[in-house]
Amino acid sequence: MIRLAFSGDRLIDQRIELERGDRHYLTKVMRVAPGAAIEVMIEGMGLFHARVDATASNLIIERQLLAAAAAPDLAITLAPALIKHDLLAQVVEKGTEVGVFAFEAWVSERSIVRSVSASKWDRWQKIAKEATEQCRRKEIPRILEVKPNAGCLTLSEDQLGIVWDPRGIPLVEWWQKARRPKAVKTVSGPEGGLSPQEYALLIRQGFVGVCLGPQIFRAENAGVFGALLLHFLSREGPESTSMIGRDC
Repeated sequence: MIRLAFSGDRLIDQRIELERGDRHYLTKVMRVAPGAAIEVMIEGMGLFHARVDATASNLIIERQLLAAAAAPDLAITLAPALIKHDLLAQVVEKGTEVGVFAFEAWVSERSIVRSVSASKWDRWQKIAKEATEQCRRKEIPRILEVKPNAGCLTLSEDQLGIVWDPRGIPLVEWWQKARRPKAVKTVSGPEGGLSPQEYALLIRQGFVGVCLGPQIFRAENAGVFGALLLHFLSREGPESTSMIGRDC
């Protein structure tokens, strides 16, 4: 069944008014007729059964199917440096699919792209929403404000910090020492990597250099691959560490 995702403020009197993009997707792309049933995920509220009204301009919420999603076992925030060709759109899409909780892009000394327009930030929001619908997640990940430098990548009290670094300690070794954290923020650099000054600053701020393996990954892939492995470790328990290579 088709599933659409919405923020809680879109629900008014058991109705959700469809914006132009969602209306086009339902009626033109998916060929959904008035009166058809779909699933609606409403952030903070849960999953609902709904029907398209006679004008195909509203969704009528009929009943709840699932309660709101519980807090994730591991809340992963990806902090990728800005990279060229808007490859961060790909990071948002694939990161959403593997269960990333939030995205916090930042401007590195070596970033070719130095700023993000409001329209591009809005596009990332749209991509996160569409990827959530496609992979049937129960919540839309957060797209946080772009940070101007590495010094703004701070850790909350419950977060552990990782800087992906081929010279760092193996991921499995870090995970065993971390003792099943509840929240992790991972930093990846731009094309060409972090500057020595940025790396040293992040280490002083509490991040730890961690290695994903012997390969050097592209800037747009490292964070997503790392998030997938972290989720695997958090869900499978200590025995899963034997399935991930330890050599860097």
